[in-house]
Amino acid sequence: MPKLTSLLALASIAALLTGCTVTPSGRPQADPQPATSAASAPPSPSVTASATPFASASAAPSTEAAIPSASATPEPTPVASSEPAAPVGIIVTPEVEWGVATATVAQGSSFTITGSGYAPGQRISIALGIAQSDAFVFQDQSALADAVGNYSFTITLDPDLEPRTYAVVTSTPDGLEPGPAVSETRRWATIEVVPA
Repeated sequence: MPKLTSLLALASIAALLTGCTVTPSGRPQADPQPATSAASAPPSPSVTASATPFASASAAPSTEAAIPSASATPEPTPVASSEPAAPVGIIVTPEVEWGVATATVAQGSSFTITGSGYAPGQRISIALGIAQSDAFVFQDQSALADAVGNYSFTITLDPDLEPRTYAVVTSTPDGLEPGPAVSETRRWATIEVVPA
C-alpha cells in the first residue's frame, strides 16, 4: 500500500507539471503559447515562432533543485517566475544595414532574434521571407519590448523548409503612416537555411 501512495503522489506531481518548463531559477513555469505562422505566396512549409523574454545581465544560475521530491502531498506548482528565461542557441540581432547580421541555421532548428533600445511595451513587427523578394514564409508576428526596451523572439524552422537565403525583417510601425516613416524603423538579418 505505501508504494501505491507514492505512485499516486508522483502521478499528481506529473499532472501539475504538464506544460511547464524549468526556468534558470529552477522553478517550473508555464510554457508560453507559440504563435503560429501564416504562409503566403509561394506556398511553403510552416514555421513556428514564439516570443521569449530577454535575459538580463544580472541573471545568475540558481542552486535550487529543479526536480520535485515525491511526497504524500504535492506542493503547489508556481506558474510564473520573476526571472526571465535566457534565449539559447543561435542568436542574431537584426541591423539597420542589410547583410550585416547573418546566421546559418539548419532545417528544423531554432534561432532567436533580439534587439534593444525600444520604448518599454513597444511592439516590434517580425517577418521571415525569401531574401531579396516579396515572398514570405510568415509575417505579422510581433514581440513587445520589456521594461528596459529589450525584446527576444524565437523562430523554429520547419524540417521541410527549402534550403536557401532568407531574411528576417523587423519594424516598429505602430502610430506611423505606411511608407518612409515605417521603412526607417526596419532592421534586417540574413538567415542561410542549410540541410539538416
